[in-house]
Amino acid sequence: MIDGTIDNPSNVIQSQPGDCNGSGNVDLADHMDLEASLAGPGGGPGVGCDCFDFDVDGDVTIAEFAEFQLRLPQGRIRMR
Repeated sequence: MIDGTIDNPSNVIQSQPGDCNGSGNVDLADHMDLEASLAGPGGGPGVGCDCFDFDVDGDVTIAEFAEFQLRLPQGRIRMR
């Protein structure tokens, strides 16, 4: 970046829905942030949690948790 402009667009990581830490992929680190963001209906998203509010209704609920699971790459996170 030079003077606020991007000098090489190939170096920019494109964020995707559910990638709330900006790492370029949806993964376990995002899942841990999602757990901390769950507030229930009408609870309102906490600071930094609005990226998980997929339906943009002002809260992070089990519906967003279900949507987040669909965004995880298959086989990336294994349960032990």
